[in-house]
Amino acid sequence: MPRTPIAPPRPALGSRRRRAPTPLDRHVADLEIAWGRPFLAILAHCADAGLTRRETARVLCMTPRALYRWLARHDPAGALPWPAPRRAARERPAPSATRAHRVRESWRQRAERRLITLDGETRSLAEWVRELQPATGVCYGLAHARLVRLGWPAPLALRRPPKGWAP
Repeated sequence: MPRTPIAPPRPALGSRRRRAPTPLDRHVADLEIAWGRPFLAILAHCADAGLTRRETARVLCMTPRALYRWLARHDPAGALPWPAPRRAARERPAPSATRAHRVRESWRQRAERRLITLDGETRSLAEWVRELQPATGVCYGLAHARLVRLGWPAPLALRRPPKGWAP
């Protein structure tokens, strides 16, 4: 005959088991003893002094996350008069479409700056590639790598097709 496990007795309705104190609770109790007043009064004092929540957490040797958790549990209404975070005034706006356009334009201008003389005619590398790519299959990246990194002469870099390319 199989044994049935014996379940622990259930607590009576309405009664709550007391949870064990966490390290945060012990730290708060130590701070209350050291300052000689309740923790909410300590936090109110720091808020009145103009410290933000993050700065207050650092002063009280806590992580900001631990302080935020404690506040969520013990001051859910947010009754303490915290000042606005200091970084809110310094936040940079998100890059706009115009900024992205300027970045693209700067790259385009850089590509247009590299001047190459081929058969007595001087043009930018991008213009040469646009003209010669249908016939040779050399794209801008390949031409640039051949000229700059590999040090090939301009006629060879622009006119030699890549390996395996057939018109």
